[in-house]
Amino acid sequence: MYKMKKDSKYAKKIKYGTMAAIITAFVVAIVVIVNIIMGILTERYPMKLDLTKDKRYELCDESINVLKNLEKDVEIAVMYPESTLLQYEYYNMIPKILEKYEVYSKQAKGNVEVKYYDIQKNPDAVAKYKKYFSGDITQGSVVVYCDEKVKVSNVTSFYTTDQSTYYYDYTAPVNYIFIGESTLTSAIMSVADANPKKAAFLDRMGEGTIFGTNSFYSISQLFSLMSSNGYECTEIDISDDFISDDYDVIVIPAPEVDLTSDVIERLDDYLYNDGKYMKNVIYISSPAATELPNIEAFLDKWSIEIGDALVSDDESCVAATLTASGAAVMSPKGVIADTENFGELPNASLPIAVPYSRPVNIITRNNDVLTSYVLQSGKDAYQIPLSNLSEPSDEKAVTGFVTLSQRQQAEQFDVYSSNLLVIGSVFMLDPSVMGNTNAYNNANFVLNALNYVTGKDKSAVIPQKNLEQQVITIDQKQADTVRNIVVYVIPAIIVICGIVVFVRRKNK
Repeated sequence: MYKMKKDSKYAKKIKYGTMAAIITAFVVAIVVIVNIIMGILTERYPMKLDLTKDKRYELCDESINVLKNLEKDVEIAVMYPESTLLQYEYYNMIPKILEKYEVYSKQAKGNVEVKYYDIQKNPDAVAKYKKYFSGDITQGSVVVYCDEKVKVSNVTSFYTTDQSTYYYDYTAPVNYIFIGESTLTSAIMSVADANPKKAAFLDRMGEGTIFGTNSFYSISQLFSLMSSNGYECTEIDISDDFISDDYDVIVIPAPEVDLTSDVIERLDDYLYNDGKYMKNVIYISSPAATELPNIEAFLDKWSIEIGDALVSDDESCVAATLTASGAAVMSPKGVIADTENFGELPNASLPIAVPYSRPVNIITRNNDVLTSYVLQSGKDAYQIPLSNLSEPSDEKAVTGFVTLSQRQQAEQFDVYSSNLLVIGSVFMLDPSVMGNTNAYNNANFVLNALNYVTGKDKSAVIPQKNLEQQVITIDQKQADTVRNIVVYVIPAIIVICGIVVFVRRKNK
């Protein structure tokens, strides 16, 4: 009898042991399979949740769309060890952001591959990219490469600070802004662009520039915006450089000196292009220039006139702090007149600030040009004569800020045109306005206008990220409580559970 009970007890143990082993193996197999599946999914789809308030580890919709439509393979080479970046506050978000670039690009025809190099140990890593780049590639450089085209930035340039409160409160905390996503996505678009446009800035005349010192920041910002969005920009001297028909667009940036009749003739020939047209000029007005007879005659041939006044609007306006002056100014809000061609903006709720704009008027006459307003003021706008800034006009009316004039030629079913786009405000390009993509729509509007005029595929302006301070506040008592729970309570619970399970199994 005793032997039978003993055998029965052993049989139960074997039975339960076998079942436990099978269940354990089954669970382990499921866990392994789930891990494999999740590993595959995380390589192709973003499975990690970003729980930070500022969404610092996630890409914006504009970047995601660029990556999902990527048609070429792109390399991102970071000349800094990944482990080192992860050790520093703020910089530790760079590897996590780059991981998202790889993940989203796997849904496209092209692919983004990220590599990290310690160039102190492996200095030869830069050789592949250096032959396509005339500048320096050093520790901290971030190289974006595709088809022998290279864009180079640095991890230190991925961050900037918000200086908007500095003028009013020296004790205000520093607000950090992450512009790395904008830098990276713009670089990817640039090197992978199969249809880059060539742009020439007619900004020099002999020893000096044709624009004033107050316009410098605005012109530099426009140059940067175009260079980052598929335009191969160069600067030329209008006094002796030939205006090549290789250029798709010529930019005349806020001249404060008149162009010679010879330069005007070269511009006319460039736009005519031996009857083929398909050329473009962007003219930007300066509030400091009024005596420019040759330029005025050139614009007149395209049915455009720039008024000797500044446009103001007390009803529809927005504050803008200009980099050029460091002062805040109430700027009229621009209203897009041609919404069909210029109105598709990612965030239509953001204003277009147009500070210190000259009125850009259409001259009505019967000729071979088609002229239309692109950006206008509200109905309550009024003009302040440049000759007497203390006596604004009482007349209120919608006024042109940006105007487009076209000369066209039709061949069967195709229409070819040359375009002249006139911008009344150089300061709407100011870095504090056009560069602040979280507060103003200037960058999106200007880029849309440029792309429409030149026939370039749509580009994306990547918004900045304002980084919130990630602060954990905990006193010593709370710290001691957490330590006791982790060090003593949780291990004790595990030990007690183990003892209970052991006793129950032994008594079965």
